[in-house]
Amino acid sequence: MPYEIGPHTCVTCLTTSPPFDGGRSAIRYEGLGREVILKLKHGDATYLPSSLAGWMAQVGQQFWDKTDYLIPVPLHRWRLMRRRYNQATLLARSLSPKVKLPILTNILIRSKMTESQGHKTSKERRKNVHNAFTVQDPQGLLKGKCVTLIDDVWTTGATLEACTAALKKAGVEKVYVLTLSRVVKE
Repeated sequence: MPYEIGPHTCVTCLTTSPPFDGGRSAIRYEGLGREVILKLKHGDATYLPSSLAGWMAQVGQQFWDKTDYLIPVPLHRWRLMRRRYNQATLLARSLSPKVKLPILTNILIRSKMTESQGHKTSKERRKNVHNAFTVQDPQGLLKGKCVTLIDDVWTTGATLEACTAALKKAGVEKVYVLTLSRVVKE
């Protein structure tokens, strides 16, 4: 059974509301869940999203009737060339037919090459991704729309917040966040 971050509020969110309009995660980033994520992210297990997207579809149910587009968190083009795939895009592509929503993969751009977030503190993560994302939307597809941002892991929320800021600056009305896993600090 998927773990829903759902109605639980993290300690940080009690003092500072995130800029996005709602967020959910399917599983905790620990144990077997962590192993699966690492296999997907760094082990070329590109077959996993088709199995995992069902959990995400279930956990994100409250977003689907409000969402116009799914948008995966992008990788910088050089990291994408090294890895050969974006795990967030693979998750979004597997999720799309399950929730009957289109994906926009080249509209949110990671325009700044950032260091790996892996061993950074929350403050360092925010600084690392500050102004790292831009939106290229010449047709105005996003103006006044609601999107669900898709990613594999929600750790401190720094990347999700930076993406949300770029999307809202481009005219997106609401941003929901759906990740496969969430780091939960107790």
